[in-house]
Amino acid sequence: MKPSRFRSAMSPPVVIMLGAGLLLVLAFTKLAEEILEGETQRFDQAVSLALHLVDSAALDLIMGVFTVIGEVWALSVISGLVAVWCVARKRRRLAGIFTAVVGTAAALNVILKLSFGRARPTLFSEITTPESFSFPSGHAMGATAVFFMAAIVLGQLHPKRRRTFHVAASAIVLLIGLSRVFLGVHWATDVLGGFAAGSVIVLSGALAVRWAQRREEA
Repeated sequence: MKPSRFRSAMSPPVVIMLGAGLLLVLAFTKLAEEILEGETQRFDQAVSLALHLVDSAALDLIMGVFTVIGEVWALSVISGLVAVWCVARKRRRLAGIFTAVVGTAAALNVILKLSFGRARPTLFSEITTPESFSFPSGHAMGATAVFFMAAIVLGQLHPKRRRTFHVAASAIVLLIGLSRVFLGVHWATDVLGGFAAGSVIVLSGALAVRWAQRREEA
């Protein structure tokens, strides 16, 4: 690679994204170590019980709605709509990158759950507890990948609405993660781990989008 091209590829935003990705990997690794050593149990229980203190029928309904939004079938429908919209706008590269990010997140979540084998919480349960393992949260990881990557992709198609897409994605992802702890089917650290792992994949997708944009402008 020529020096000029290397400097272009390693522009400040790219360096920042790479640095953020490394920090997220280190954070996930440290969190996983703490979980395996049982160091997070007191924190997890305190958070779950604190949230349960404000439990009500209305909040159960609201949190239930956000949990449904984070279900695999709902994320699949949303992903399909985003991909189709990209293709309709003749941005096949964006559609491909988006699909790759979502697929990678889904596959990695299964691998991580089987690797750590963490049991689900049993303090309380407002909904049926899934039979799968707990860490990292599939809802948190999947929502992070789908909604943040959708915000990036749609921001490319509609630049004037970019900030709106990112704010909406942030709110939805946070509420989906909160819903899992509130309903008693995940520990707080499961959700944090899902956010971290999903964000690493999204950053990879964001770098791919920058590459695709440069290719289109060349």
